Amino acid sequence: MLAPSSKDTTFMIRLPYTEGLNELGMSGRAVLTSSFNYKIVEWANRLFSELEENWKSLANLNLSADNLQNNDWILEAYLATWIHKFTNDMIVVLLTGERFYSMASYYNILSPVKVSRSNTLIEDPERFIQGFANHLIGLTLFLYPFIITYHFIKIKSK
Repeated sequence: MLAPSSKDTTFMIRLPYTEGLNELGMSGRAVLTSSFNYKIVEWANRLFSELEENWKSLANLNLSADNLQNNDWILEAYLATWIHKFTNDMIVVLLTGERFYSMASYYNILSPVKVSRSNTLIEDPERFIQGFANHLIGLTLFLYPFIITYHFIKIKSK
């Protein structure tokens, strides 16, 4: 991976421009560029606004008419789950450039009023997250005996 003239450096060479990266929309996307930083802030604001609207909507469903007039809303929610969904949405948007509706999916689980998006856009993120979690658990359970066995063999051979 290192250029022959730079064997004494620890830095990798930069990938050359290819049309394939351009077709995937990956060319010109560097983490430290100002346009990428602008996109991060833009998406964080957009997703947090959506999160706040979801919270207000859930709180308004639970309020009586008297409290609704004061424009005060109270919501008891499990914050860790919401932040996990927000983080999923943010990571997928930044890595792929495509929207991931895990917050909307969780909102649809909690609320009788559903988000007006395509059903597959709302249901697929939840299934993907569950499948990925199951995959990691299975991988861990599958590899654990091999790691223990290899470690035991390594200790015996010393």
